[in-house]
Amino acid sequence: MKQLLICMGVLFTFACTKNSQAPLGLSRGNTKPVTESRIITGFPKGRVVAYFFRSDHDWRSHLSSIDLSKITDLNIAFINPNANGNFANENWTALGALIQSVHNQSKRVYFSIGGGNPPASLATYLSAANRSTLISNIVYFTTYLGFDGIDIDLENDLITGDTARYAGFINDLKVAMDANHKDVNVALAQWEAADYFISSTTLNKFNLINIMSYDSVGPWNPGAPGQHSSYTLAVNNFQFFLSRGVPASKLFIGVPFYGYAFGSSSTQTGYSYNDIVTAYPGAENKDTVNIPGGGVIYYNGIPTIQSKVDYATSNGAGGISIWEIQQDTPSSDSRSLLTTIYNKMQ
Repeated sequence: MKQLLICMGVLFTFACTKNSQAPLGLSRGNTKPVTESRIITGFPKGRVVAYFFRSDHDWRSHLSSIDLSKITDLNIAFINPNANGNFANENWTALGALIQSVHNQSKRVYFSIGGGNPPASLATYLSAANRSTLISNIVYFTTYLGFDGIDIDLENDLITGDTARYAGFINDLKVAMDANHKDVNVALAQWEAADYFISSTTLNKFNLINIMSYDSVGPWNPGAPGQHSSYTLAVNNFQFFLSRGVPASKLFIGVPFYGYAFGSSSTQTGYSYNDIVTAYPGAENKDTVNIPGGGVIYYNGIPTIQSKVDYATSNGAGGISIWEIQQDTPSSDSRSLLTTIYNKMQ
């Protein structure tokens, strides 16, 4: 679904000016964070991490659509370096205002790097020859604006294509971020975290791991329909990371706020949870709905989300992570998955 969202979006680039931004190379002497967080440790039964994706990078204007009272951590997705390995293309003023707003509600805020469609130049800056440039710029970007850290969402070939490159980048980044008291989190699917791709040493460098327990099937393979994010998948993924020596408290079970359609004559294959329950009354209590004219949408309804949260909290997990928060109903709606998670965390 990350790939679908990114491909559907229109990318906008913000102009860099001294008045609106602080691009790297300007005012580098000022390393004091714009804002300091007053973070809550979590809800009684754990933390709730929400991914906030905007292809237009206008997160600030859409922040009001998110009920921050029901999450503990917000991941801004995706902020990737430009071809020069820095973040000068971003609107630093808008990001600073967003971070301040989130911190004012005592929530953590991170930026996510990578995603399903990262810039081609990113691989270059992960290499041993160039990574010091990227890491220096990540640290400056994080500390100048006051992010609580970074979420590493490198996927596919950026992990599996050169495992030594990935391990070296994570090691050097962790050293630099620790020196500045910033977190290094990660989003990983089970298959990417196999021991022949990522060592246990590297896995345990992360402050937390958002397990991508979704997208086990999808429209990229229409001949294999089914549930892409089952309860069993979540349990198996969690147990896998435990077997790799990662403490349960670092593990966050990922849940989807979207579904996939199979067998439909329509060209639409991805649906937000909000679209599903709006179009199909009662769908909030199911995991599948039949499409008129043929086809089935597979997703997670309230009962499955409740079961996943119960499993996480009863097994000592750090919490739940959500892809993607804007795909829910309004949190005031009785069908809201975010509210379902929040209530279970009390």
